[in-house]
Amino acid sequence: MPTVPAQGPRSVTHSDLDLEACNQAMSRICGPYRLVHERWREFRGRVESLSVGTLQVADLSFSGGRVIRDQPHRREAGNDCYFLVLQVSGWARMHQSGTEALLQRGDCTLIDSRLPSVFELGPDSRQYSFHLPAELFRRRFGDRMLPVARTICGQRGPSGVLSDTLVPLVRHASDLRGTEITELALHLLSTALGNSVLPSKQEPELQPIVAEQVVGYIDERLELHQLTPAS
Repeated sequence: MPTVPAQGPRSVTHSDLDLEACNQAMSRICGPYRLVHERWREFRGRVESLSVGTLQVADLSFSGGRVIRDQPHRREAGNDCYFLVLQVSGWARMHQSGTEALLQRGDCTLIDSRLPSVFELGPDSRQYSFHLPAELFRRRFGDRMLPVARTICGQRGPSGVLSDTLVPLVRHASDLRGTEITELALHLLSTALGNSVLPSKQEPELQPIVAEQVVGYIDERLELHQLTPAS
């Protein structure tokens, strides 16, 4: 079982932000996302940026609502990376590229920050979002398709190890300054994904045409009127 600490409903504190302030902070830390809530006057949340060794992590706590990204890709803060999202408390539904991840406490998912997405957040939802540069994924996986918005269950096996490792990293962030953490997180994620990383579609290999093949093609079709220099 994952060691994500159990957390009940969170009381409002002086550090909580209203909807507008949360949107401003989230745009600055995560990119062009916007948070909507039907009862915006009652909304409270918190958005914080942490340095965990060589990783940047967003600590996101919301009293519910939806997070939407529908703008085209632009290179800006947090925009050219993957988000490895860990559900710390509450629940969330993460929608992207036609798939949906339902996250309970301890579960993870992978989100491409460059693609449109919609996140539905339950009451008192808290997440750690680990920002992993897209270039590192290209080096490790090449052109293979990554399973975005798929639930990585944090209850057992390699996925449980991933969840069990991410929480202490955040807890000990102040003691990990300058420590190489990114490769560790990427390795654990790769192990947790396992066979769910799909090979890219290979284009059919084009064979070179040699002069002998051209001569043979012509000799076999000399009687055809449509055989012209162009054809």
